[in-house]
Amino acid sequence: MRVEQVSVASSRGLVINGQYEIRERFSLPSTLFLIKLDGDNVIFMGNGHGHGVGMCQSGAIARANSGYTFEEILMFYYVGTEIGIMNSEFGIRK
Repeated sequence: MRVEQVSVASSRGLVINGQYEIRERFSLPSTLFLIKLDGDNVIFMGNGHGHGVGMCQSGAIARANSGYTFEEILMFYYVGTEIGIMNSEFGIRK
């Protein structure tokens, strides 16, 4: 589950809504994280680096720069996926 809203107890009663704003305010690569309190410190422990669909953008870019095709990159991250052209009846033609 990803964080959708963060409330910060302060004199302003700050509420941060939405995944993009949360990532921006706390400089996080993803909204897949846990929060741990350590005295007066708040520690964000992250588990993600992107959109939550399984593709590492940095890894995909590195593969592309190494000469892999987009098909090869997609097949690496989404094993078993078929790439083809969909026809009007939603069938896949290779």
